[in-house]
Amino acid sequence: MVGRVKQSIQYHIGLIVWAVFFYSVPGFGVSTVRALLAENRLDDAIPLCKQFEVLATGDTDNYLACAWVYYRSDKVVSAERLLEKARKSYSTPEYQLLLALGQIKNKRYDEAKKIIEIVTKERKGSNLAVVAQELNAEIYELTGQLETAAFVYKQLLADDPKRGQAHWGLGRYYLGRSEQSRAIFHLEQTAKIWKKHVASRFNLGVIYASLNQLPQALRWLGSAHQLNRKDASVLEQIGLVYEKKKDFKESIRYWQKALAVNKDSAVAKEKLDRYLVEVIDALLDKKKYKEALVELKKATNLVSDQPKLIFRRGIANRNLGSYDAALGDLLAYSKLHGDDPVTLRELGICYLNLKLSDQAGSYFSKAVTVEPNNGMNYAWLGYYFEAKGDLESAIDAWRRALERMNDPKEIGSATRKISSIEKRIKK
Repeated sequence: MVGRVKQSIQYHIGLIVWAVFFYSVPGFGVSTVRALLAENRLDDAIPLCKQFEVLATGDTDNYLACAWVYYRSDKVVSAERLLEKARKSYSTPEYQLLLALGQIKNKRYDEAKKIIEIVTKERKGSNLAVVAQELNAEIYELTGQLETAAFVYKQLLADDPKRGQAHWGLGRYYLGRSEQSRAIFHLEQTAKIWKKHVASRFNLGVIYASLNQLPQALRWLGSAHQLNRKDASVLEQIGLVYEKKKDFKESIRYWQKALAVNKDSAVAKEKLDRYLVEVIDALLDKKKYKEALVELKKATNLVSDQPKLIFRRGIANRNLGSYDAALGDLLAYSKLHGDDPVTLRELGICYLNLKLSDQAGSYFSKAVTVEPNNGMNYAWLGYYFEAKGDLESAIDAWRRALERMNDPKEIGSATRKISSIEKRIKK
């Protein structure tokens, strides 16, 4: 489970909730961008920030707010550009904290700590000092001092239980320690405070799936998917939950969606390679050829890279009488598996139905050579000879087929065919 969880390497995107700071520090207006920051809605804030840059209003408050957005979205160059425009606010605590965040993004942690220490001392007891401590905890996480980071987050929550960043940090901390019940509490608090936070919901879904609480897992993963429909990892996990429910058709559907979003989705590829073949084979066994083609059509991108699926599409088309379509797939498969007796026999059947008897006979003969103990290979060779009008060779092939058959239905069909040809010979 831990391997599939969004770990701390991703946490710094939308990590800190700045609501208390932005709403209570004198001189900082409640702009739309700051409101979005408070809700951790960076994707919604970025377009507004781009507009501010284009308009070049010279509004320092907007520049500073958007610098937070850009830093938290890993758009470091854009953030630094805005800081340069807002340089007249260099001495303000907010500007200094942004400089510290810039140092963190550039992995200059010692420089960042110096700035944080100064702001903390100068603004002791204020919301600015709290924000500074949040940045400090972030440095501890990035440098592998997880215990210390957790300690800071606990202190922050003791003073203010509604700090999303602290809950998010502790949720990941306990998740890494496999303390699932504690992780769940903090992740659910994160999701409650940050109503559009995908990663907390993703992790909750993965945890509940590991606990086999599948309805809860689907609820959280579904919520994550609603917020970001282009996250292939969420789709993969939903597929894994349906796999646990033994609903392989739904699993396949979500793994196909994952590949549509990201063609390199490793889990989706591996699972589809296994389960799609099983599902298609079950449909073919039940002679549900049209349904098999429907499922294969849904996985068009995957089929083109999977010879096993190309072969099965050929089988389905052949049984539905689409011999030209079947021939293309079977020939493509035979280039990789030229000695496969089933492929040889199926190619012969296609050619026979396309009235290309010489090619049909060639493939049936090859099938007999490769697999001489399979009665059906001789049976189809018998059909070929019968189509050619060579009834003596046809009855000999059918007799050889009958000697090798075990299935009562096949034996019955072969016996009737031999009787029919014998009557035609007598006439």
